Amino acid sequence: MKPNFNAPVPISSQENDHIIDYIKSHNAAVLTIMFTDIVGFTEITEKKGDQFSSLIHQEHDQLLSDIIEKQYSGLVIKFIGDSVMAIFAEPSVGVETAIAIQQQIKQLTVDDKALSIRIGLHVGQVSVENDVQLDIFGRHVNRASRIENLAQGDQILMSYSVFDSASGWLKSQSNLAWKDHGFYKLKGITEKVNVFEVYLPSTNSARKPKQGAVYSVNFIYVYAISFLVSMSIFYYSYQEYIVPKLFFIEQQSSELRIVDTHQHDELVVLDGKNQFKNNGLFKSEYLLYYPISKFERQYSIISVNYGVNNINTDYDSWVLPRLNFYNIKQGINKYNQEFEVLYWQDGIMKIQNFYLSMTIEKINNLVDFNFVIEKSNHIDTYKTKIELSEKRIEHFEDEIIWQDSLFNLTLKAHQTNGSLTGELVGHFK
Repeated sequence: MKPNFNAPVPISSQENDHIIDYIKSHNAAVLTIMFTDIVGFTEITEKKGDQFSSLIHQEHDQLLSDIIEKQYSGLVIKFIGDSVMAIFAEPSVGVETAIAIQQQIKQLTVDDKALSIRIGLHVGQVSVENDVQLDIFGRHVNRASRIENLAQGDQILMSYSVFDSASGWLKSQSNLAWKDHGFYKLKGITEKVNVFEVYLPSTNSARKPKQGAVYSVNFIYVYAISFLVSMSIFYYSYQEYIVPKLFFIEQQSSELRIVDTHQHDELVVLDGKNQFKNNGLFKSEYLLYYPISKFERQYSIISVNYGVNNINTDYDSWVLPRLNFYNIKQGINKYNQEFEVLYWQDGIMKIQNFYLSMTIEKINNLVDFNFVIEKSNHIDTYKTKIELSEKRIEHFEDEIIWQDSLFNLTLKAHQTNGSLTGELVGHFK
């Protein structure tokens, strides 16, 4: 049975320490919270007995732990009966992990029938200066739990904030599909919650959540459009004399920022009520973004006019590279990755593609790291080389190998039991 998450979430001091360590290691103030639950576990226990249910329970817990904590991408906080509560630093990783769980859970069977689980996801800011705010964390946990309760077996449901943050990754996955199920009133939560489903069309189809009072999405859209039209007409004759005011439709992040496209100056920050405090904002085109983590940002280009601006943002993603390497032996190991970053040049948005390659060669007691970073125009190419002895690797500190106005690339490496492990990771500044 699940505890009551309407009260502050029951997190032990040890679990709190694990969460803080995870936040610090991933440089994240925003966490994606996952809840899973085995469908019909009580019936399985009654039919098959305690010994069998205990065994399938252990196999379930081990399988989910292995998937969630693979390469430390996520962290299992606790097991609550037949439920699992976990956190992720990036929403896209949380969604990808949920899909992996639904695919691999099928290897566990009861009477030749695959075990069925449901999954709920929600994202929100839970820390200030790497200190977990348990009351805020408890509210986000409550939402994730309620969304999971809406799901049917083999279903993945999530809040709009998770879907919006992971949409760039989802659009790049040709094997996935998603559906907007509209707004649901959840027990213990005052405001309505927009629920989305992600699924594999090859194995499943979208299904309506099993409970909850649905609010018509069409009505919300009609209301929003009508509001925009009426406000535009009302301010038409005055727009040249009224300073811009921004209101955002369904904006979830409290980290939202606007950047001037010419000066790259941060102008305004969301005040928590979907309204920006104007600080020198004029009629122009702006870059709107918010950080998911130091490795990923969501961005949108918006046009601001005089008067009231009601904006419904459609985000894309910056995702910086992260190359992991391990078990470097004699010979040459090669790693490469392509990524893109948004640039502004003379007030015009441009997508700049990068090609990053890393070659590691170990000869006797020396390790050579060779890096090549090449922009898509093939004009700006950067090469560097770092040579380390095995003794120095034991005391190696993170080293920035390349810097840009927006981000840098850092080499991390250490040696354990004769194996060289580490990563080349990009950080936004």
